[in-house]
Amino acid sequence: MNHYEAKDVEKILGVSNNTLYHWYKTRRLIIPVVEETKGKASKFSIQNLIDLAIIQRLFAFGFTFDLIKRILKKGENYV
Repeated sequence: MNHYEAKDVEKILGVSNNTLYHWYKTRRLIIPVVEETKGKASKFSIQNLIDLAIIQRLFAFGFTFDLIKRILKKGENYV
């Protein structure tokens, strides 16, 4: 299974490290498959990348953090 670090996410989706950190540490919009620990970077799955792409689009359409969180939570029921 492939895992991606923040630098990979930035290259693939254009989500900056600061934005990514805010979305998963502060807002908890996504949960990395491997959370960061001392000296180890967080790792993101392909599903995390898909969720991040969805989050980007929803923000572009003006959705709020709370609404995006509810949409993602509801989507978990369908996977």
